[in-house]
Amino acid sequence: MKRFTAYITAMFIALISYAGSPKLPATPVRLDGYHNVDSVVARMAAMPLDVIEGLWQFSGNGSRVVIVKVTREMNVKANYAVVIIDGADRTLRPGTVIGLINRGGERGTYIATFYKEHNLTTPGLSGRRVFTLNLASDRAFMRFIPQNPKLRIYLPSLLPGIAGRVIRKGYENRPADGCIRLFPEPLKPVEPRYL
Repeated sequence: MKRFTAYITAMFIALISYAGSPKLPATPVRLDGYHNVDSVVARMAAMPLDVIEGLWQFSGNGSRVVIVKVTREMNVKANYAVVIIDGADRTLRPGTVIGLINRGGERGTYIATFYKEHNLTTPGLSGRRVFTLNLASDRAFMRFIPQNPKLRIYLPSLLPGIAGRVIRKGYENRPADGCIRLFPEPLKPVEPRYL
C-alpha cells in the first residue's frame, strides 16, 4: 500500500509541474527573418521589449537564440517563443522555434518548454523538457532549472512479490546552465574591467 501511495504522489507532483508549461506544437514552427543577427537586432531595437525579450547565448554550447513575443502568425499558445538564430546543431535551420515560454507567478520567473532532441533519422524535433527560468536581477543572466523529477518509480514494483526499486533518471542541473544576454545590453557589464 505504501508503494501505491508513493506512486500516486509522484504522479500528482508530475502533473502539477507540467500544468503551467506551454504546449509545443507537434511539428516545429519555422519563422522567416531570423537568419541574420544584425537584422534581428535592428528590428528589436526599433520596438519596445519586455524584460525577457532579446538576443541570448547559451553558456554551454554557444547557440544564439532570440526570445520574442508570440504573434498570431505563429499559431501557438504561449507568451514568448524561443527562436534559434545559429546553434551548435547545424541541422537546425535559423528561424526554427525550439521552445515556448509563459510568465511565472513571481517577478523574473518563467515556465518554459523546449524540444528535447533533434533526430536526424526522423525530420523535425521531438519530445519535450520543462524548465523554470530565473532571470537575474541585473537582467544579464537567465538560469534554467529542470522541472522533471530526479527519481522514477518502476511500475512493475507495485505488483506483489516483486521487490520495489527506484531508478535515478533525469537531467542533472549545473550552476552554469543558462543564457547570457547579448541584446539589449544589460544594465551592468557582464564582466567589468577594472583599471
